[in-house]
Amino acid sequence: MAYLTLAVGKLRSRGRRTLRTIVRLVLLSALIFSAPPMAGAGQPDNRRVAAAVQQESDYLGVRKCILCHDRKSRSGQLEATDKEFGFVDFVNLTEFHTWHENDRHAQAYKVLEDNLGKQMGRVLGLDVTKSERCLTCHGTWGKDFRPSNQELQLGVSCESCHGPSRRWFIPHMDPPWRARSSQEKESLGMIDVRNPANRARQCYSCHLGSAAEGKVVTHAMYAAGHPPLSGVEMGTLLGKVPAHWTAISQKSDAIKKLLQYDPNEKSQTKSVVLGGVVALREAVTFFAGRAGTGRQENLEPDFADYNCYACHHDLKKLSWRQRRGYRYTPGYPDLREWPEALIKIGIFQVSNDSASYQKKKREFREKLVKLHAAVNSRPFGDPGRIGSPNDRSAVSGELIAWLDRLIAELASSRYDQSAAVRTLQKLSTPVDPDDSPYDAYPDYDSARQVAWAMINVYGDLDPKPAKDTEINQAFKKLSDALNLEFQADVSKAPGTVERSSQSLNAALRYDPQWFKQQLQLLSDLLPK
Repeated sequence: MAYLTLAVGKLRSRGRRTLRTIVRLVLLSALIFSAPPMAGAGQPDNRRVAAAVQQESDYLGVRKCILCHDRKSRSGQLEATDKEFGFVDFVNLTEFHTWHENDRHAQAYKVLEDNLGKQMGRVLGLDVTKSERCLTCHGTWGKDFRPSNQELQLGVSCESCHGPSRRWFIPHMDPPWRARSSQEKESLGMIDVRNPANRARQCYSCHLGSAAEGKVVTHAMYAAGHPPLSGVEMGTLLGKVPAHWTAISQKSDAIKKLLQYDPNEKSQTKSVVLGGVVALREAVTFFAGRAGTGRQENLEPDFADYNCYACHHDLKKLSWRQRRGYRYTPGYPDLREWPEALIKIGIFQVSNDSASYQKKKREFREKLVKLHAAVNSRPFGDPGRIGSPNDRSAVSGELIAWLDRLIAELASSRYDQSAAVRTLQKLSTPVDPDDSPYDAYPDYDSARQVAWAMINVYGDLDPKPAKDTEINQAFKKLSDALNLEFQADVSKAPGTVERSSQSLNAALRYDPQWFKQQLQLLSDLLPK
């Protein structure tokens, strides 16, 4: 309530605020802190216990957000409160409406109620609409927060991405909040999603998995019909999500100055490079939490925590898998490969010259090889050697610590037109002379990461090179062959949504030699 008192004090001191505005603030505060939980079919039987849990939770729920963020359009007749508090300078106040009407994340819970969800429930012997195993990703489900059925129907909503809001909800309505540092905001629980590394961590907690948060897709779930989590490139995902925000480049000059906007920064390139390193960091963290010393004693190794293609691949003589050789004992399940696909462009970005690049790459390889050796020491790996993700002396923790240092370097690196061009060239020639034959044959999911990254970074180039038409034609070939198209927008035609069968067929047809030829073609076309 201190923030409300401060806000009211400012209204009085400036003499321009009205009694109507003050009354609105008081009523808004009352709604936030005294409104009962939303009623619904999903409420537990013991309503008093449920209400007590809700009171203690850091989550307030969507119903608080829509008090302000549910305008259907930007109107010339904005209400006095919006103008007085400067809300519309930073946000449109149409965020909920845009997200709810257009974003597939808003339908994440509803898919549990459709035919596939019901089928999975029958096979797994659980109610997928109420099981925590499903709701941690298909709804806004946090520690000590058990949303009502009405809340669940809204799927992956505001606090899933922006963080639990109890401690920052009132402060964030006050104009001085805009000038606070991201560290100050994060100390109250708000996640800085403008930061590409933070954004990637938040997205990967579901799109890759988080053992600590219970966000895990098991082999049994896949067998029951869950679509495969075959990897996603963060810059591409962000570009597919219907924007309920306004890009900093489109905001006022005053806000650009406040947010230290750099018109020369290539934000898509930055998102791709940082997202690629965060992908590996989160993959190692997830795996160590599931297969290392941090796993529960009664938890058996789960096939889904490993590389699906170790078992699910074509069976024919002299396949490209056989030609490239093995980095594990044949028959042993190994780590997923795609999270490693973009690590080189991260190392390349922070290297001043070839010697620096080789040195950093050797450091990385040494730590990665230790992890692979621990996983390959016996089927499903040795938990004691893999260790805990929080133990920096263990092989997993040592690699995570190294990746954290790289992420910190990348966060302060410069991403201009020159950096975008260099990144494209590195992506189009991903195999270094000292790489092993194994590295020369990227698997299907790794190839998709590289292709998505190239298309995204190329979108940053301004002006475009003279051979723009030929480059886009080459990208179209890659997109068709690797099934790169997917949609996060509900307004798009259903036929454009990625289907598991399409992806599996594309993986079966995939030829790494053809992929390398396409990369060479692009390398010749792209600017140097």
